[in-house]
Amino acid sequence: MEMAILVAALADYFPLLDSNLTLNIIVREHMADRAVELSQRHLLHLTGTSKERYQYVMENNPRLHERLPLHLIASMIGITPTQLSRIRGQR
Repeated sequence: MEMAILVAALADYFPLLDSNLTLNIIVREHMADRAVELSQRHLLHLTGTSKERYQYVMENNPRLHERLPLHLIASMIGITPTQLSRIRGQR
């Protein structure tokens, strides 16, 4: 898989998007995907149980617990480390 990284000053960013249709489409699609994901996470945070929030995070980031300490994952989903420990123990 070939990949390129583009670095641009903010002052050059929007003119670059205006002049490059392909880049504009890629950026807009990425931003739309992130907006939908953020909306789903926000709704789940407001209406879901702590177990549902944990399950959502683990389904979408299955190796997150390998990269982050559990207390940060607990904070990310709005629960205490003790609550997270109980949820993980129920599996």
